[in-house]
Amino acid sequence: MDTFLDVSGIVKRAKQALNFKKDSELASYLGVSRATLSNWCARNRIDFHLLLNKMRDVDLNWLLVGKGTPDIKPSYAKAI
Repeated sequence: MDTFLDVSGIVKRAKQALNFKKDSELASYLGVSRATLSNWCARNRIDFHLLLNKMRDVDLNWLLVGKGTPDIKPSYAKAI
């Protein structure tokens, strides 16, 4: 059985983990443009290598599929 990953949900959880309110904040944190982030959501495709490298302290099961609880470390303070 294939697992369907919802990129919009992943983006929403990534923003939550980082305490970001806007997509532009997450895009800046990831080092991509706001348009790139928007395209990822529209196409339901994301640069997983980039995302997972930047979000390594967050519980990946929660980040990717929304199951469990977020394990958000204090090192993820709003840095922008």
